[in-house]
Amino acid sequence: MVGRGRPHLPPQAARDEGIRPRRRNLEDEENMFGKLKFNMPKFKGEDDVEAYLSWALKVDKIFRIHNYSGAKKVAMASLEFEDYANTWWEQVLTLREEKGEPPIDTWEEMKEEMQARFVPTHYMTDLFNKLQKLKQGTKTVEEFFKEMELTMMRANIQESENQAIARFFNGFNYPIKRMWSSNNIPTWLSWFTKLPRPSAK
Repeated sequence: MVGRGRPHLPPQAARDEGIRPRRRNLEDEENMFGKLKFNMPKFKGEDDVEAYLSWALKVDKIFRIHNYSGAKKVAMASLEFEDYANTWWEQVLTLREEKGEPPIDTWEEMKEEMQARFVPTHYMTDLFNKLQKLKQGTKTVEEFFKEMELTMMRANIQESENQAIARFFNGFNYPIKRMWSSNNIPTWLSWFTKLPRPSAK
């Protein structure tokens, strides 16, 4: 009896038609990622918010392509601690043990602990203040765009396209504003790509 949909094919026929079982796809994907070479970035725990955020982002990327357990992620990340970061982390673990608290066994929990230590409470406020005052000044168009975009991402700003366009537009120097009107550009991205590449200061 012929069932509905695609008939079941034996493995060889499936390969001939370019069909692979889902399990094989997952295995191939795991094998491919497993062969990727990487070095866990080191973290010294310096008084530099951007250094911590960059470190965490790099580690996030590594963990996204490797199916490690939470405990292994914590162990791998902490193995690359140096100087103050290493001493601080050991103290965190010791204090938790003394208080009878459960160990930190997920990457998310580890990041929360690290953010509480290495990202000051006024960081977000400083970012919002920076956004309000950020102007192109002596920066090139590309430099200003990247600084504005990075600051918005750091602050996790969620704006409509019109709001984003207005924010970028208001920060540019007058020659740029005179050349372009934000009203006739459909999106802020296409607006930026149509700006002249020579620096306007």
